[in-house]
Amino acid sequence: MERVILQPTGSKESRMHYNDTIHNPVELKSIEEFLDKKIYKDLFEIYPNGYAHIWGVTPGKNNVNVNKWGKINKGDIAFFSANKVLFTSGTVALTINNKSLALHLWGKNKENDTWQYIYFLDNIKNHDISIEVINELIGYKDNYVVQGFTVLDEHKSRLIIESYDLYSDKHYSPTNKTNIEEKLEKLLVTGTDSERNIKARKEQRLLSEYLFEGKYKCKCQICNEEYPVEFLHTAHIKKRQFCDDNERLDVKNIVMPICKFGCDDLFEKGYIVVNNGEVIINRRGNTNSFNKKLGKLEGNHCDFWNENSKLYFQWHQKYHGFK
Repeated sequence: MERVILQPTGSKESRMHYNDTIHNPVELKSIEEFLDKKIYKDLFEIYPNGYAHIWGVTPGKNNVNVNKWGKINKGDIAFFSANKVLFTSGTVALTINNKSLALHLWGKNKENDTWQYIYFLDNIKNHDISIEVINELIGYKDNYVVQGFTVLDEHKSRLIIESYDLYSDKHYSPTNKTNIEEKLEKLLVTGTDSERNIKARKEQRLLSEYLFEGKYKCKCQICNEEYPVEFLHTAHIKKRQFCDDNERLDVKNIVMPICKFGCDDLFEKGYIVVNNGEVIINRRGNTNSFNKKLGKLEGNHCDFWNENSKLYFQWHQKYHGFK
């Protein structure tokens, strides 16, 4: 289970660091000398554009931060806060203890320590979440303010992640698919919706994890182009709102990867359908550019069409008036 990391940035020093290495990502080539070859190669897999978002913490008094940092895993979600607001989040992609890199990036503080307990972040998102709302959600006092580097326990983390639908489609570790199937079966008993401040899709994370299983890139099933996983949706073939729980939990057939560069919207709105494994134009738009876009997709092959999934594709066709 992913954990939520709370990282205050209220001081002048931390705001400078945020600007230097989160708001403005760091070019990997500029830090190559501080990294071993495997880590450097791994980072280019994570950041194909060659720029990384980096954060770090000092050991802290009596090494208190070292133990907290040791709890961080790939896929955890870090929030940056200031002025009682959580304003940015990022997904942990990699952690390293690297004093020389920290000195290069941030120097030392007045205690002569550096921020050597480093975590790399991806999937950076902007937010405007009041800390008072978070306090109420996880059972903290109304006046609680994030004052130090904090790693929440799994229960509190789950409350935040589910309430704000913060699950990421990236950085999934290689997974046991049989275990996921068992978890999805259990949801048949408990149901697939949970009531928090908002309704959450409890199965969505498991479906995404099963679909992408540790991959950093994957093929869109509509345009057939390969993209980093963060630019792909775990897209329902049959609209989720019309699925019963058995269909929602049909992990092998109900979802497929579709890119965020237009294909997801075209499929969702029925401008294209998949028939017998082939992408078909269902209806055209009212501009030449739009129809040209559709024409480039026509005839592409969808690998997710099979004897078990075709009923979902046929539902999609019928729903959108395909003849």
